[in-house]
Amino acid sequence: MKNMPLARAFTSFRDRVKEEKRVRGICNRIVRHWTHKGLATAFESWHDHARDQRRIENTCGKLIARWVNSSLWSAFETWHLNVKEKLRAEEVCTRVILRMLNAKMSQAIQTWYEHAQEQRGKRDIAARVVARWVNQCLTHAFLTWFEAANKQRRMETIGVRVLARWRHQRLALAWDAWADNVAFFVNLRKFHDGALDKLGQSQIPLRRSQSWPGLSDDGTCILDSESYTSQAMTT
Repeated sequence: MKNMPLARAFTSFRDRVKEEKRVRGICNRIVRHWTHKGLATAFESWHDHARDQRRIENTCGKLIARWVNSSLWSAFETWHLNVKEKLRAEEVCTRVILRMLNAKMSQAIQTWYEHAQEQRGKRDIAARVVARWVNQCLTHAFLTWFEAANKQRRMETIGVRVLARWRHQRLALAWDAWADNVAFFVNLRKFHDGALDKLGQSQIPLRRSQSWPGLSDDGTCILDSESYTSQAMTT
């Protein structure tokens, strides 16, 4: 029984709190709606102002860019003309300098060519002089060698002739001696055969080829002339 007033008090407090929360929520929604409505109007105004500002900035930017571009175009055109003129002047100067250098180089090349031709002529003359001198030396040496070779060949020919004559003389002497010996043996054989016939001793066997060297049984010569010649020359 004692807790009943407390329960009712708590229930009424709870209801009052709920009511205050409900009222506060309604007020918050109203205030938020009003605030959002004002913010929407302000945002739309700001959006329109920003769009106008952007359009004005774009227009001003185009105007300024056109003015700047016109100024830059005139400056660029002036710079382009100056560059073309400078390039033309540099090309003309380059041509003039190249012509001067070519003229100097042409003179130098002509001088060098003349000097080279002169040196080549001197070299050819010196080569001909040296070649003539060398040919003279070689000719003298060749003639000396040719004379020595001819002399040597002549001496060899004379020596061969002398040796051949000496050999022929020795052969002739050997041949004459051999012929004399053969004739002597032939006569001696004939004398021997005649003596045997006269004495009647022909029945005695006698090998005439062994008894008379150089003669056959019929009395012809069987002695070799070359062997006899070699024996004669060795003696």
